[in-house]
Amino acid sequence: ARYAYCAVIPTSLTREEAEFSAYMLEVMAFGGRKYVTPAYYDTTLKFRTSQERGAHAMKMIAQNAEKVQMADTISRFMKRFRVGNLLKACNAYKEKGVSVVRLFIYMLQMVFADRSMYMQMRTGRWTEGFSKNTYYRFLNSAKVNWERFNTLLAARVINEAVKPLTNEDRKDAFIVDDTLHQRRGYKKTELCAAVFDHVDMKSRKGFRLLTLGWSDGNTLIPIGQRLLSS
Repeated sequence: ARYAYCAVIPTSLTREEAEFSAYMLEVMAFGGRKYVTPAYYDTTLKFRTSQERGAHAMKMIAQNAEKVQMADTISRFMKRFRVGNLLKACNAYKEKGVSVVRLFIYMLQMVFADRSMYMQMRTGRWTEGFSKNTYYRFLNSAKVNWERFNTLLAARVINEAVKPLTNEDRKDAFIVDDTLHQRRGYKKTELCAAVFDHVDMKSRKGFRLLTLGWSDGNTLIPIGQRLLSS
C-alpha cells in the first residue's frame, strides 16, 4: 500500500486543472473525515485509553493492598501492646458511636498516607464509616492526656519488646535533646520567638523542641516532647 503524506499542486495549471485539483482536495478531506478519523480513534485513542485505565486500575489495586497491609500491621501492634487499654487509661474513650481504637488506627494510617482526609473526600476515596467532625473532635479533645499516653506506650514497648532482646550488662540511659523547631509565617503564631540555632549559629523564628528519649546504645525510643518558647 502506498501512503501520501502531502499533496503537491503545481502553479502552472490551467483553469480546468485547478478546479479539478480543488475538487480532489475536497474529496480527500471528506474521505479522511469519514474513514481515517474514526479508524484513528478506534485503533489508537481507544487503545491508549484502555491502557491508561488498566494502569490506573493496577495502581488502585496496589494502593488498596498497601492500605490493607498497613492497617493489619497497625492492628497487630495495637493488640500486642494493648493500646486500647492505654487510651482508656488516658481518658481517650467514647460513650457511643465509632470506637476510639478505630479513630486511632486511622490517625496512624494518615501518618503514612499520601493524601489528607480532605483530598480523600474530594477524590472519592473516603471509605471510613465516620465523619470528619468525629475525627477532629477526637484530635482536639482537651480531656485526653496524650503526654501520659506517650509515656505509658514507650514504657510498654521498652519493657516488653526491647529489653528482652538486650543483654543485661548493656547500660541504658535517658537522653534529653533540645532542637530548633522552625516556624515560617510566624507573624500570627502565638508565642513564636527568636531561637538560637547552634548548627548554623544563627537565630531563627520558632520554638525550642525539648525531647526525652530512652536508649540502650542501639535503639532510641521517644518518651515525650514539649515545645518551649523564650
